[in-house]
Amino acid sequence: TAAYYAAGMYLLSDLTLRVTGLFTVLLGLFYLVFALYFHRKEGVPNTLKLLLIGLVLTLISLAVPVQLEGSYITLFWAAEAVLLLWFALRTGIRLIERASVLVTVLMGLSLWMDLSTIYGWGAAETMRPLLNKGWITGMAAVVALSGATVLLRRRDADHEVLPGLTARVLSSMMATAGTTVLYLVNFLELRYQLGRLFDPHVV
Repeated sequence: TAAYYAAGMYLLSDLTLRVTGLFTVLLGLFYLVFALYFHRKEGVPNTLKLLLIGLVLTLISLAVPVQLEGSYITLFWAAEAVLLLWFALRTGIRLIERASVLVTVLMGLSLWMDLSTIYGWGAAETMRPLLNKGWITGMAAVVALSGATVLLRRRDADHEVLPGLTARVLSSMMATAGTTVLYLVNFLELRYQLGRLFDPHVV
């Protein structure tokens, strides 16, 4: 799903008319049909139902930010990381739990590139305070890291998410990362807005 979605977003990004939000909604509706079908069918594993419902919720909730904001990859990975971890807790599938950690790392790398582009030197775009793609994307990452911290603390503290990495340690790492991102994003936003206010020619 992630590969198909990424490929679709890449191909649609060259169109003059922006239809990435519509594509996201249609993909969510595609999975909704299967979710409703399997929900009414007996003998279907509950894990499959949860996975389909999770995909539907993720895609539908991403439709608006994908259409209006440019940092859709980071937003997608932020939502997907929490979804995968929640799904792993419900089903006990360790592979999905580990995949959520990988997606979280990818989200962090993508966020770093977004912030470097948005708040970097020579950024030509004038952004409104707070209601801009840099701050909103950063706050989405903070929410995702906070959600992951809460979910990990519901696990047994000594449960190994990755070899040698327990749920207690990983939850502390997520909390630290979330606090760091919260500080960094607000620092960059404040620096940008104050720079634009006192010296408009610099920004």
